[in-house]
Amino acid sequence: MEKKRVVLVVDDDHINRSILKIYFEKDGYFVYEAKNGQEAIDIILANKEIINIVLDLNMPVMDGYTFIEQSNMKISDMFLRIFITSAHSKEHYAKTVLDRKINTKNIVRYFEKPFLVNKLIDAIKNIE
Repeated sequence: MEKKRVVLVVDDDHINRSILKIYFEKDGYFVYEAKNGQEAIDIILANKEIINIVLDLNMPVMDGYTFIEQSNMKISDMFLRIFITSAHSKEHYAKTVLDRKINTKNIVRYFEKPFLVNKLIDAIKNIE
């Protein structure tokens, strides 16, 4: 039996979530959606089949950086693969994680917006 392909898209922008959902579903994925990091943690805790997470960094309530920190603490027993999508440069991201001493063990790839959705999907498929 083939394993169900699942992804959680975490982005406060409804249009971004909708576009990603369309592309992922066309490629056979089941897509969960969250508007912020807190929603994402709640969804992951309730749905243990989630491994792949597409994460925006700038969101209200709980941003992506805090989500990474919290997931390292609250969901440390689960295997997660995080693919970051952000309007921030990779250099800004690197400086922020260093300044905040964030453990990036679950970060697989960084995609600076705008990016090609097919490249993101390929990155996920290539490690499954």
